[in-house]
Amino acid sequence: QGEKLCAPPVSRSTEETGRLEPKSTTQRQANTMKFRSLLRKIVHITSSATRTLRNRTIEMAAQLNQSELANLIRTIIREENQAERLVFQSAIREEMSIAIEKVQSQLNAMDVTITQCKEKSAEVDEALSNMNSRITDLEESTTGLQVENTKLKDKVERLEMHSRKFNMRVFGLDNGIEKGNPTALMTSFFKEMFRSDELPGDPTVENAHQVGPDKNTPRAMLVRMQRLQVKQAIINLSKQKGSMNFRGMRVWIYPDLTSEETRRRAMFNDVRKKLREAKVRHGIRHPGTLLITFKGETKSFSSSKDAETHYSKVIKPTLHSDSDVFGR
Repeated sequence: QGEKLCAPPVSRSTEETGRLEPKSTTQRQANTMKFRSLLRKIVHITSSATRTLRNRTIEMAAQLNQSELANLIRTIIREENQAERLVFQSAIREEMSIAIEKVQSQLNAMDVTITQCKEKSAEVDEALSNMNSRITDLEESTTGLQVENTKLKDKVERLEMHSRKFNMRVFGLDNGIEKGNPTALMTSFFKEMFRSDELPGDPTVENAHQVGPDKNTPRAMLVRMQRLQVKQAIINLSKQKGSMNFRGMRVWIYPDLTSEETRRRAMFNDVRKKLREAKVRHGIRHPGTLLITFKGETKSFSSSKDAETHYSKVIKPTLHSDSDVFGR
């Protein structure tokens, strides 16, 4: 900015007009070259340019006609814009190239990750397929084992019931009353409690012993009879008589049931209580089936829910009907 610019000499044709005309063609061309150089510098000059530089620029521009000056300015601006455009485009290309390289590196990393995920997914799919196949095999095997287990449980239950077929349990006897010989005590017990004409034979006891925890309360006496007919007759008579008195003790006689039989019978306790109150004939049949006889018709129920439904819909509505009282 501190450079001194020298304007070419000018001559005035008239003082009145105020127009500046170049003296010759050579001088005009020289002035044009100098002015173009000056305008290029003007593009980079800021608002702090000195008044002298601006004045000299105006003086040099005055030596050119209006058309030449406009063309010259357009040419200079076009060249400067082209140069700036090239610089700007180069900078943009460089920045875009750097950004593209970064994005490309990230995309490459993502491609590697996606490839690894696909491989892992394929491995997982294969493992799941193998697991599904194994689960199917296990389910089929488990189903077969469940069926076999059910059959074995039923078989064991039948064997246990068969082994208890000759057994009875007597409740209410005082502890120690057997005096070391429970078999002899129970033989005397049955002979005293039942007449000979009530039984199909001699109530011979094969074996007897007390069961249950040793507590202050009386323990049950487990009795095995020698003859099945005698045992069944005693059970039937006990149902009719209920509790009995033996030497001042109140006793009860029940069949020796398995735990599964006890569980199945216990399911019907509520409905059996209702049937007893309604004085409806009923009973339990192996392996835990409730038989209900009402109005001459006998039905069997293996589910307590079904038995409750039958009682509520068929029996209960007739309890207060005089016409049905005598039909039970």
